[in-house]
Amino acid sequence: MALSLRSPVTAVRALLRDELARGAAVNLGFTAVNTLLALVGGVLLARYLGPAGIGIVSLGVLVLEFGSVLDNIPTGGFIREYSQGATREKFATALALRIGLGLLTAALLALSAPFLAPVLDIPVYLLLLLALVPLTSVISSMAIIVWEARRNPWRRNLPGTSEAAVRVVLIVLALWGVAVVDDPILTAAAITVLASLAGALVGLPLLPGLSTKGFEAERARGYVRFGMTAQFTSVLNKVVFWIDILIIDLLMGHYTQGLYRTAYSVMAFVPLFVMSVGIFAGPSVSERHGANDHRAIERLVSRSFFYGFAIAIPLVVGALVFAEPVLGIFGPEFAEAAWVLRGLALVALLVTAIQPFEFAFPAVNRPGLAVRILLVEVIVNVALDLLLIPFYGVLGALIATAAAYVCGLVVALLTYRQLGYALPRLSHLRAG
Repeated sequence: MALSLRSPVTAVRALLRDELARGAAVNLGFTAVNTLLALVGGVLLARYLGPAGIGIVSLGVLVLEFGSVLDNIPTGGFIREYSQGATREKFATALALRIGLGLLTAALLALSAPFLAPVLDIPVYLLLLLALVPLTSVISSMAIIVWEARRNPWRRNLPGTSEAAVRVVLIVLALWGVAVVDDPILTAAAITVLASLAGALVGLPLLPGLSTKGFEAERARGYVRFGMTAQFTSVLNKVVFWIDILIIDLLMGHYTQGLYRTAYSVMAFVPLFVMSVGIFAGPSVSERHGANDHRAIERLVSRSFFYGFAIAIPLVVGALVFAEPVLGIFGPEFAEAAWVLRGLALVALLVTAIQPFEFAFPAVNRPGLAVRILLVEVIVNVALDLLLIPFYGVLGALIATAAAYVCGLVVALLTYRQLGYALPRLSHLRAG
């Protein structure tokens, strides 16, 4: 009896002593708030736009997502270095790069809009408005990565949470008819830009300054070299996420794509919650790598692995049981995608298993190994999407996505072992 009473208390005390558990818990709390805001915003926007409108806006976001790869190039290298010691020179270098690359990204998106819009069958003004986001998000993104590197989850999450809250408020106003224009697509794009500006206003006082004095060209080149590999990983991740959505849109139309995209966006909350662990673990692994502490890295990755599943499993069970009512809140027509959500929820468990390794490889200065995982996922996913979607529609996309992540997990585990690390095991949860 005494053992059964002491064990939970001992476990809780151990978690409170574990920096990773504490930081992940704070990130998880913010993620819960952000998820609620995103869900409310997504439901309201879906009711405002309908499935076809969601499909159109999703394609605009697709273009913005791929464009953001360019202005995010300094992020990985900066976080890795700043986590090992904060200096004015590191911050100034990253800030100057973000400003310059933000301007370049915005220009490229604006110039490409007249060519991409007819191909995707979406309004050109949607892309032109979204092209402002790389500029409006410079301040908030810098605030996020500064405090992510310093492992302060409270400050790290404030800009993003504020942006999500403002987005919900603006969508509510649009539903009430408080909008400058009558075009819902234009209004949705304007809301994205204005919410990004709100995030920048909150992020501004969180920065250590706004000066680029101290910029170091050699350090900038190092950030770019590291970031090119890391962002190639991001590109591959986006291909895995978007390729089936794009093919479904081209073959089956905006309406079906809007249904699939909505189910996918609900499933994406699972890895988003799980990421609350990896966001905190990544800089910690970098710090241990700098100290050449092999065993500490093994413990951190193991804990990230099991903490991730502890978060993911209840969410997946919830999606399996409540798929219809969850999607029904977006609108009655969205409930027909319930079977899609159930399939994607199971796929989310594979994503959960892969995430710790995708964080760990860049953190130990081996970003190319994360690229290896994603290259396999992209090759499998694209090949199977092209083969299966024309014949089996959305079911083919589900099969392709699941197969891609199974292959990615196998590669991740084998690669991690090749580096000499022990695979995640429960004994690491008991280690001090």
